[in-house]
Amino acid sequence: MNRTYDAYYYNGKTAVRYDVKVSITGIGLRITGHGLPPGAAHVEWPFNEINLSQGSYSAEPVRLERGGASLVMTAHGFIEEMRRASPSSPARFKNVKNRRKSAIIAVIAFVCIVALLAGFYVFLPTVAGYAAARIPASVEDSLGNAVAEQMARSFAGGNCEDAELKKQMDVVLESLDRAAGERQYTFKIHIVNNKMVNAFAAPGGHIIVFTGLLEKTDRTEELAGVLAHEMQHVLKRHATKALFQQLSAYMLLTVLTGGNASGAAQMADSVIQATYSRASEREADEAGQALMIKALIDPSGLTDFLKKLDKEGHAAPDILRYVASHPLTNERLNYLEAGVKDKGIETVPFLPEVDWKKLATACSG
Repeated sequence: MNRTYDAYYYNGKTAVRYDVKVSITGIGLRITGHGLPPGAAHVEWPFNEINLSQGSYSAEPVRLERGGASLVMTAHGFIEEMRRASPSSPARFKNVKNRRKSAIIAVIAFVCIVALLAGFYVFLPTVAGYAAARIPASVEDSLGNAVAEQMARSFAGGNCEDAELKKQMDVVLESLDRAAGERQYTFKIHIVNNKMVNAFAAPGGHIIVFTGLLEKTDRTEELAGVLAHEMQHVLKRHATKALFQQLSAYMLLTVLTGGNASGAAQMADSVIQATYSRASEREADEAGQALMIKALIDPSGLTDFLKKLDKEGHAAPDILRYVASHPLTNERLNYLEAGVKDKGIETVPFLPEVDWKKLATACSG
């Protein structure tokens, strides 16, 4: 009986990584799990259609490709079993010749790469910050729009198109937008229908909010707190800087020119995985809180929401998808609460006529 291996599967259409099982048959590989074509119980990869792009050496992960899809695994013995099971196409999976010579070259190359990367990462934040500060707002908008469109394609639920929900969320956004004063961005909310409790800032004024996060808000002030925070990541160009740090200029250029669909997927994945420095998070917190106060929106909306997610996250780990990237540390809570304590801040009930709790679940089925 053939062994079953754990692997990661990329379908070539999105940047999402799926957990799958791979078994070796007499004619190829059989893949079962998530991310497969709709309705398919499994996918067959014939040996003669598979390319080995990584894994010639036992110490490195195996990466196999077929068309635009790929498999990645680290299990010991997989590549050897493939070679034994594919006698008709051994050249595709055979060991690289002259291992010793190749190993020496690999070591030298590795040392050179480490030296280059050391210098690269020392100067990367400075270079990324310099580039982000000088990129035209119109280019940022194009990048952010590509991210938002890819997000809608990456998740099965697509965009939430409930007219009333979009209308009221735009009212919240417009109130904050007016308070922000003169700016070079036109903000736009994209609602993605997915249970993930999260929200993201993309370059150029695009803010992606998942319905899973909306379901956790009890009042509009909590949503306003999240939006005000994400708006600051845009206004301070944190989101743009993060993309420049993670993706090459070539990749960004090909996305802008429409020549690389996989580039848009990688860019969207970079936005999802992005983590900001403590300094950037604090800057977004404090500027977002000030923006809420200027818009006469109760600034406790953000802290109340973060406290709630932090508390619920201990019992339901999925909630941590938001607090993992926006952790409610004691330091963070202290400076947020200090920002409003004894300030005599005046606010008015925000959208009191709206049944927000009902509206927030409009796309949740």
